[in-house]
Amino acid sequence: MSYLSRNEIREMFYSRFKFLLANGLPNHDPPLSPLVLKCRRLVGQLDEEYTPEIRWQNIESTDFVDNGKHWLHFQLTDIVSGQKSLTGGRQHGIGTHYETKGIVRVDLYFSKSAYQLSDAEILSVFVQHCFLQQSTECGIFFKNAIINDLPPDENHFRASVITEYSYETIVK
Repeated sequence: MSYLSRNEIREMFYSRFKFLLANGLPNHDPPLSPLVLKCRRLVGQLDEEYTPEIRWQNIESTDFVDNGKHWLHFQLTDIVSGQKSLTGGRQHGIGTHYETKGIVRVDLYFSKSAYQLSDAEILSVFVQHCFLQQSTECGIFFKNAIINDLPPDENHFRASVITEYSYETIVK
């Protein structure tokens, strides 16, 4: 059952992230407009609009990372899973309840060649808002989403958004 919950977390993040990029946060103080990112090209070439690529944990990508674009790396880690009910419920078809707690970490890589402080801050806030005060239809609950600055690497400035999650499963 946990693979279904983990897939739901990925799908929820992807749909909310795309929504925030397209619509912004009009109720935020101050309001944040939709984010239009343009990759930097050579002089004389048009700067094209793009959506940051999301690289998913344990999915190998052989594509070259374009250093002129921002991108994200999404990771899930289950930390603990504990039994919440006695196993006697299995005899009556109710099942044994388990609660799993973990961490979602989304690392943001901001291209140094296309870096704009406002774009980086807005992108970080959008990723954070994917998890603020949210619970899903399947009962996955997120809390304590924070933004952390990280040391830069050779081609990118970096930040991460980290949030806790929990969900329940029933083993029948």
